[in-house]
Amino acid sequence: MKSSGFWKTLKEAEIALKGPSLGNENHHLIVSGLSRKNIWMFHEVSHLDIFKFQKIANPDEDCYIWDDAVKSQLKGFRYLDGIHIIAVSPAIAEASQEHENILRYPDWETVPESTSELHKKWFAEGIAYDFMSWNDLDHVLGFGNVAVAMHGYDHRKFNFTLSDENIQKFTEETEKGIELFRKRLGFKPSLYVWPYNEECYWADALLKKKFEMYTIGKGRLDARKAIESVQSN
Repeated sequence: MKSSGFWKTLKEAEIALKGPSLGNENHHLIVSGLSRKNIWMFHEVSHLDIFKFQKIANPDEDCYIWDDAVKSQLKGFRYLDGIHIIAVSPAIAEASQEHENILRYPDWETVPESTSELHKKWFAEGIAYDFMSWNDLDHVLGFGNVAVAMHGYDHRKFNFTLSDENIQKFTEETEKGIELFRKRLGFKPSLYVWPYNEECYWADALLKKKFEMYTIGKGRLDARKAIESVQSN
């Protein structure tokens, strides 16, 4: 199996994470959905910093794949103190170009179009798409000040319609994901990140019991609920 070498870009992020520009080393690096495009950092719950990775194809331009979703997420933090958007050094983008097995795709493609092509590349050629392996994650955890979020064990096959059966399935799949984290990484994740474009508001009660923080509905972080959840624990 070919490797994307993604963790090397995270090593660069860790250097920036501890840099004087942030003025605080008490940060937690959260790989949301295990994607290279967005890296979220939380510290003290009341403060949010965002690393904004630069576009691989053109290091001079900053970009997000999900611009609308990011705008929605930022609106949820308007009442929090201090929102900083930090452009990561172009060195990260330049370094990543050394890994020719990373599949790059145009930013104007939709997520389904992009992911379909990524899956084709994986099954046909064995080229890893833009995600980290368990070994990559284990390596990154050695950097310190790093946290990873659970994204769902098998959400592609899950029906989010409210019913007793689906509540049971969601509970079981959440437990499977937690156990997988414990088996592969040796700990239970503190954050749950909803898959994009999927809503399941009835699961709040379960998530509040299982995680310190969580996102709900189409990838938007309900910061107020998350903070209340942490305080209630």
